[in-house]
Amino acid sequence: EVATPTHVPGTEGALQWAAEVLFEKSSVEEVIRKEEWNLRRRNLSHGEHAERVALLLGRAATMAAPRVRSVSLEGSQLSPAGGAAIGKALRFNAVLTDLNLSGNNIGGQTDWINASEVEGESKEVGAKVLYEGREMVVSKGVNFDELKLVDAVQTGVLAIAKALEGNGVLKTLILYGNDICDEGAAAIAEALRVNGVLTSFS
Repeated sequence: EVATPTHVPGTEGALQWAAEVLFEKSSVEEVIRKEEWNLRRRNLSHGEHAERVALLLGRAATMAAPRVRSVSLEGSQLSPAGGAAIGKALRFNAVLTDLNLSGNNIGGQTDWINASEVEGESKEVGAKVLYEGREMVVSKGVNFDELKLVDAVQTGVLAIAKALEGNGVLKTLILYGNDICDEGAAAIAEALRVNGVLTSFS
Protein backbone atom coordinates (compact mmCIF):
# COMPACT_ATOMS: atom_id res chain seq x y z
CA GLU A 1 0.00 0.00 0.00
CA VAL A 2 1.32 3.44 -0.92
CA ALA A 3 1.86 5.65 2.12
CA THR A 4 -0.16 8.86 2.24
CA PRO A 5 1.83 12.13 2.04
CA THR A 6 1.05 13.08 5.63
CA HIS A 7 2.82 9.91 6.79
CA VAL A 8 6.01 10.56 4.81
CA PRO A 9 8.38 12.90 6.66
CA GLY A 10 10.79 14.93 4.57
CA THR A 11 8.56 15.24 1.52
CA GLU A 12 8.25 19.04 1.54
CA GLY A 13 12.00 19.55 1.96
CA ALA A 14 12.79 17.04 -0.78
CA LEU A 15 10.31 18.72 -3.13
CA GLN A 16 11.82 22.14 -2.47
CA TRP A 17 15.32 20.78 -3.12
CA ALA A 18 14.18 19.10 -6.34
CA ALA A 19 12.53 22.29 -7.57
CA GLU A 20 15.59 24.44 -6.89
CA VAL A 21 18.42 22.04 -7.74
CA LEU A 22 17.26 19.22 -10.01
CA PHE A 23 14.83 21.27 -12.08
CA GLU A 24 16.82 24.50 -11.97
CA LYS A 25 14.68 26.89 -9.98
CA SER A 26 11.28 25.56 -10.93
CA SER A 27 8.41 25.97 -8.51
CA VAL A 28 7.24 23.07 -6.37
CA GLU A 29 3.90 23.21 -8.17
CA GLU A 30 5.66 22.82 -11.54
CA VAL A 31 7.54 19.77 -10.26
CA ILE A 32 4.34 18.13 -9.04
CA ARG A 33 2.66 18.68 -12.43
CA LYS A 34 5.49 17.11 -14.44
CA GLU A 35 4.85 13.92 -16.41
CA GLU A 36 8.51 13.40 -17.28
CA TRP A 37 11.63 13.80 -15.15
CA ASN A 38 14.72 14.20 -17.31
CA LEU A 39 17.53 14.13 -14.74
CA ARG A 40 20.18 12.94 -17.17
CA ARG A 41 23.68 13.63 -15.85
CA ARG A 42 22.50 15.23 -12.64
CA ASN A 43 24.99 14.38 -9.90
CA LEU A 44 23.27 11.98 -7.50
CA SER A 45 26.47 10.39 -6.18
CA HIS A 46 25.74 11.76 -2.71
CA GLY A 47 23.59 9.22 -0.92
CA GLU A 48 21.23 11.83 0.50
CA HIS A 49 20.44 13.16 -2.98
CA ALA A 50 19.56 9.71 -4.31
CA GLU A 51 17.43 9.09 -1.22
CA ARG A 52 15.48 12.30 -1.86
CA VAL A 53 14.74 11.32 -5.45
CA ALA A 54 13.71 7.86 -4.28
CA LEU A 55 11.43 9.36 -1.63
CA LEU A 56 9.66 11.57 -4.17
CA LEU A 57 9.23 8.73 -6.66
CA GLY A 58 8.39 6.16 -4.00
CA ARG A 59 6.62 6.57 -0.69
CA ALA A 60 5.64 10.19 -1.39
CA ALA A 61 4.78 9.71 -5.07
CA THR A 62 1.05 10.29 -4.61
CA MET A 63 1.85 13.85 -3.54
CA ALA A 64 5.20 14.64 -5.15
CA ALA A 65 5.10 12.84 -8.49
CA PRO A 66 1.51 11.75 -9.16
CA ARG A 67 1.76 12.23 -12.95
CA VAL A 68 5.32 11.12 -13.66
CA ARG A 69 5.35 8.34 -16.24
CA SER A 70 8.94 8.63 -17.49
CA VAL A 71 12.18 9.18 -15.56
CA SER A 72 15.73 9.35 -16.92
CA LEU A 73 18.59 9.09 -14.44
CA GLU A 74 21.11 8.26 -17.15
CA GLY A 75 24.68 9.07 -16.15
CA SER A 76 23.66 10.46 -12.76
CA GLN A 77 26.50 8.76 -10.84
CA LEU A 78 24.16 6.52 -8.88
CA SER A 79 26.07 4.25 -6.50
CA PRO A 80 24.94 0.79 -5.33
CA ALA A 81 23.20 2.51 -2.40
CA GLY A 82 21.49 4.89 -4.82
CA GLY A 83 20.36 1.93 -6.91
CA ALA A 84 18.96 0.28 -3.79
CA ALA A 85 17.02 3.45 -2.97
CA ILE A 86 15.52 3.56 -6.47
CA GLY A 87 14.66 -0.13 -6.19
CA LYS A 88 12.79 0.57 -2.98
CA ALA A 89 10.92 3.42 -4.67
CA LEU A 90 9.73 1.07 -7.41
CA ARG A 91 7.98 -1.03 -4.79
CA PHE A 92 5.70 1.93 -3.96
CA ASN A 93 5.30 3.74 -7.28
CA ALA A 94 2.08 2.89 -9.12
CA VAL A 95 2.35 5.19 -12.18
CA LEU A 96 5.93 5.12 -13.54
CA THR A 97 6.14 3.22 -16.85
CA ASP A 98 9.59 4.12 -18.23
CA LEU A 99 12.85 4.25 -16.25
CA ASN A 100 16.35 4.83 -17.63
CA LEU A 101 19.17 4.02 -15.17
CA SER A 102 21.90 3.51 -17.77
CA GLY A 103 25.48 4.68 -17.39
CA ASN A 104 25.62 4.71 -13.60
CA ASN A 105 27.62 2.67 -11.09
CA ILE A 106 24.87 0.56 -9.56
CA GLY A 107 27.13 -2.49 -9.87
CA GLY A 108 29.78 -0.84 -7.69
CA GLN A 109 32.70 -0.88 -10.11
CA THR A 110 36.05 0.49 -8.96
CA ASP A 111 38.47 2.61 -10.94
CA TRP A 112 41.59 0.89 -12.29
CA ILE A 113 43.59 -0.45 -9.35
CA ASN A 114 46.94 -2.19 -9.03
CA ALA A 115 46.55 -5.97 -9.05
CA SER A 116 49.00 -6.23 -6.15
CA GLU A 117 46.35 -4.59 -3.92
CA VAL A 118 43.91 -7.42 -4.61
CA GLU A 119 43.87 -10.78 -2.80
CA GLY A 120 42.78 -13.95 -4.56
CA GLU A 121 43.98 -17.17 -6.18
CA SER A 122 42.97 -15.92 -9.63
CA LYS A 123 42.75 -12.42 -11.03
CA GLU A 124 41.12 -13.37 -14.30
CA VAL A 125 37.87 -11.71 -15.34
CA GLY A 126 35.04 -13.31 -13.36
CA ALA A 127 37.22 -14.40 -10.44
CA LYS A 128 36.16 -13.56 -6.89
CA VAL A 129 38.75 -11.57 -4.95
CA LEU A 130 39.15 -9.48 -1.81
CA TYR A 131 39.85 -5.77 -2.01
CA GLU A 132 40.04 -3.58 1.09
CA GLY A 133 38.12 -6.24 2.99
CA ARG A 134 35.28 -6.41 0.44
CA GLU A 135 34.41 -9.46 -1.61
CA MET A 136 34.44 -8.41 -5.25
CA VAL A 137 34.57 -9.83 -8.77
CA VAL A 138 37.14 -8.96 -11.43
CA SER A 139 35.28 -7.23 -14.27
CA LYS A 140 38.20 -6.01 -16.40
CA GLY A 141 41.94 -6.62 -16.50
CA VAL A 142 45.06 -5.42 -18.31
CA ASN A 143 47.80 -8.08 -18.38
CA PHE A 144 46.95 -8.87 -14.74
CA ASP A 145 48.70 -5.62 -13.73
CA GLU A 146 45.64 -3.39 -13.43
CA LEU A 147 42.11 -4.49 -12.63
CA LYS A 148 38.60 -3.16 -12.32
CA LEU A 149 36.30 -4.84 -9.80
CA VAL A 150 32.58 -4.91 -9.10
CA ASP A 151 30.77 -5.78 -5.87
CA ALA A 152 30.23 -9.51 -5.50
CA VAL A 153 26.94 -8.82 -3.70
CA GLN A 154 25.26 -6.15 -5.80
CA THR A 155 22.81 -4.62 -3.35
CA GLY A 156 21.53 -1.99 -5.78
CA VAL A 157 20.88 -4.47 -8.58
CA LEU A 158 19.27 -6.96 -6.19
CA ALA A 159 16.93 -4.27 -4.83
CA ILE A 160 15.81 -3.38 -8.34
CA ALA A 161 15.29 -7.06 -9.17
CA LYS A 162 13.22 -7.55 -6.02
CA ALA A 163 11.06 -4.55 -6.92
CA LEU A 164 10.46 -5.87 -10.44
CA GLU A 165 8.97 -9.06 -9.04
CA GLY A 166 5.99 -7.13 -7.69
CA ASN A 167 5.87 -3.98 -9.84
CA GLY A 168 2.79 -4.00 -12.04
CA VAL A 169 3.21 -0.81 -14.08
CA LEU A 170 6.82 -0.42 -15.29
CA LYS A 171 7.04 -1.28 -19.00
CA THR A 172 10.54 -0.11 -19.96
CA LEU A 173 13.74 -0.42 -17.92
CA ILE A 174 17.22 0.49 -19.16
CA LEU A 175 20.12 -0.75 -17.01
CA TYR A 176 23.03 -1.11 -19.42
CA GLY A 177 26.34 0.43 -18.46
CA ASN A 178 26.14 -0.47 -14.77
CA ASP A 179 28.70 -3.31 -14.74
CA ILE A 180 26.30 -5.90 -13.42
CA CYS A 181 27.98 -9.17 -12.40
CA ASP A 182 26.62 -12.70 -12.84
CA GLU A 183 24.73 -12.68 -9.53
CA GLY A 184 22.99 -9.42 -10.35
CA ALA A 185 22.20 -10.55 -13.89
CA ALA A 186 20.70 -13.79 -12.57
CA ALA A 187 18.49 -11.88 -10.13
CA ILE A 188 17.25 -9.58 -12.89
CA ALA A 189 16.58 -12.57 -15.16
CA GLU A 190 14.55 -14.29 -12.45
CA ALA A 191 12.55 -11.11 -11.81
CA LEU A 192 11.78 -10.77 -15.52
CA ARG A 193 10.55 -14.35 -15.54
CA VAL A 194 7.79 -13.56 -13.04
CA ASN A 195 7.08 -9.97 -14.12
CA GLY A 196 4.22 -9.93 -16.61
CA VAL A 197 4.25 -6.21 -17.43
CA LEU A 198 7.79 -5.19 -18.43
CA THR A 199 8.06 -5.37 -22.22
CA SER A 200 11.39 -3.63 -22.89
CA PHE A 201 14.62 -4.28 -21.00
CA SER A 202 18.21 -3.48 -21.88
